[in-house]
Amino acid sequence: PPSSLQVARESVLSFRPGAHIVAHYGNVKEARFDAEFFGRFDVVLNGLDNLEARKHVNRLCLAARTPLVESGTTGYLGQVTVHVRGETCCFECTPKPPPKSHPICTLRDTPDKPIHCIVYATDLLFPRLFSGDPNAKSDLDEEDAVELSAFTARAGEGAADTAARTFDYVFRHKIAALLDKEDM
Repeated sequence: PPSSLQVARESVLSFRPGAHIVAHYGNVKEARFDAEFFGRFDVVLNGLDNLEARKHVNRLCLAARTPLVESGTTGYLGQVTVHVRGETCCFECTPKPPPKSHPICTLRDTPDKPIHCIVYATDLLFPRLFSGDPNAKSDLDEEDAVELSAFTARAGEGAADTAARTFDYVFRHKIAALLDKEDM
């Protein structure tokens, strides 16, 4: 499947076919991506997914005197800022609010740290299983992320059967569905 980098490039070219866009794939902290590298561009469009990498690119663009268009998301909120040395503040000069939560897409689709599993359990599973309102919505419900009926007892179903069905849904069905996804 194409990388998000390729998709972004193709998307821009679809409405701006004459644009010259070079997509570079790799770890932005590799030695080949130095200030000289960033100095070759008229502008850098940044869409990195972690703060340390974003700060690194900011510093390289400042050193190279290359304008930076920085973009990112926090939950459902997106932001784009422009940073030009000597004209605007740099990316790191603007205080960032501490994240209130972990990215929803990470919790739902690619949890890779124990804390992601804990937050998923406390924000979605616990309220579904132990609150008075098992139909209450959560941010994790987006895009059919969960089947609410998996968390409620069916007519005539005993507690053990409900628990087994819920367990099967969370620890078999959901994991199998994530493993089958080709594009995250």
